[in-house]
Amino acid sequence: KRTVQQGPFFMEQILGPCQKCNGSGKSFSEPCRVCNTSGTLSKEESFTLDIAKGSLFKATILNGMGNHVEKNSAPGHLMIEIGLIPRQGMQFDQDYNLYIDKSIDPIAALVGYESELIHPDGSKLNVKIKKSVSHGFIYKMNNKGLPKSEKDYGSLNIRFLYNTPQDLSQEEEQILKSYMESRKRRELL
Repeated sequence: KRTVQQGPFFMEQILGPCQKCNGSGKSFSEPCRVCNTSGTLSKEESFTLDIAKGSLFKATILNGMGNHVEKNSAPGHLMIEIGLIPRQGMQFDQDYNLYIDKSIDPIAALVGYESELIHPDGSKLNVKIKKSVSHGFIYKMNNKGLPKSEKDYGSLNIRFLYNTPQDLSQEEEQILKSYMESRKRRELL
């Protein structure tokens, strides 16, 4: 039991373990200068960890590699949670689906589009869309998302966003003007 004065008129009694021995019943005549009587030392370790496909959003437990709970006790468990840092223009959800934004020319969206896309895993995907694709259209490719296991994957969802060209040549500008004239003649504008 300790009595502590908190002000000129207030005294507080605190019940708890002894301040010298922390409730162990023993105290040191000469405290250790290395651990400062804690009984443990902090150290950094590095090790190699094999992460299997499908480990995303899961935890791996390594026995005997964690912190000591008490003096003279064995080390506890080390828990490692596997996460993912998305790149710009990329998102993912808890169902292992991957979302990528792809900018396209609005004219390509009107007449059809075929292109090669580099998947985040480095593989090349051939993406072919039909004509008249609206801004924000999502093209879904099953089993091309994040790995759930060795054989099962989420889906890859490519969202097409219009990228207005800023570098039209005179010829391209003339073609687009004739297109607009044709639409006016047909009374569609």
